[in-house]
Amino acid sequence: MALASYPNITINSTTFTLKSHTNGAIITSTYGSSVNVVVSNDLPAGHSCWIIQMGAGAVWVTAGSGATLNSTGTGVATAALYSAVKLMAVTDGNFVLTGSLA
Repeated sequence: MALASYPNITINSTTFTLKSHTNGAIITSTYGSSVNVVVSNDLPAGHSCWIIQMGAGAVWVTAGSGATLNSTGTGVATAALYSAVKLMAVTDGNFVLTGSLA
């Protein structure tokens, strides 16, 4: 049985918007300053991706217009270097963020 292949995406700017091509992706940031990942409200139920902080800058996850982002407590940013968070669309436009959050 072959292992599934998932896209690896490196964030190349201080703002990155999740789109359909990010489904199943492993998204990394190597920035030394904060990065903002925007969750688009048009992502369907079942969309999911990993976001990993590989640089000194925290990765902040924010809901785009019309999207709802839920997480434990108030955490919506990676906690530290090498933190990984998982974003999942529970229903269309309604997301849960879990993992190593600050």
